[in-house]
Formats: sequence, structure tokens, C-alpha cells
Amino acid sequence: METINNLKIIGIDPSRAPVIRKEPYIELYFKLNHKAPREWVIAFNDFVAKGKYPVKIKQEQADIIETWVRTTEEVEPAFEHIKSAVHKCIENHASKLLAQKNAEAAAKSGVVLSEKQIKLNTVIDQLKFETED
Repeated sequence: METINNLKIIGIDPSRAPVIRKEPYIELYFKLNHKAPREWVIAFNDFVAKGKYPVKIKQEQADIIETWVRTTEEVEPAFEHIKSAVHKCIENHASKLLAQKNAEAAAKSGVVLSEKQIKLNTVIDQLKFETED
């Protein structure tokens, strides 16, 4: 399985293109470049649950993000919202994995770190420093 770090929205699901119908909404199905793991899908759905747009990923179709909008003008803002949520959830997932890794390393070395210290170490590890070049 591919990693979460390279998860991207690559387009519209070709089998479900957006269509104007009688209903007062437009269904959108965004395609991911690969299926997301169950744990990440749950975290993503929790993250977007109370957002401006009704967004979700079904477990059985973990490579499709579903939403709907009322007007054509909402398509782009909804897409940007979803794209931002994907990136934020990738960051959150990476932080969680790094915190687990740090906790395991500390346990193996016999050093006991507080949750706050583990969180601080995770934040420091994720800082993007510039190179001297």
C-alpha cells in the first residue's frame, strides 16, 4: 500500500461526473490517487464532520471523497476546503505516527516522557528548517 504522505485528489470520479438535474444540489465525487487506510478515513471523516460542506469518504470506497453543493459557484470553494482537509489530515496522521514512534523509542531506552514532552518533540521534529546553501 502506498503511503498517506502522497495522497492527492487527482480528479473527478469518471463514472460519476457532476450533472445538473432537477434536484437542488450537485453531487461531487473526487478521486484520490490511491485508497486511504481505514484509520485515516475515520480521522478524515471526523475532521470534516462539522465543516461547511457535507464531506465524507466511505470505507468501501476509500479512494473517493463525496460531497454536494447547491450551486455551481460552490464547487471551487468546496474543492479547496476538501483539498485543505486532506492536507491537514495527512499532517495530523504524520504527527500521530511520530508521537507513537517517539513514545516507543523512549520506552525502549527506559526514559519516561510526559505526553506534553512527546508533543513538543513531535512539533520540533516537524519544523521545516532552511538549508545553509
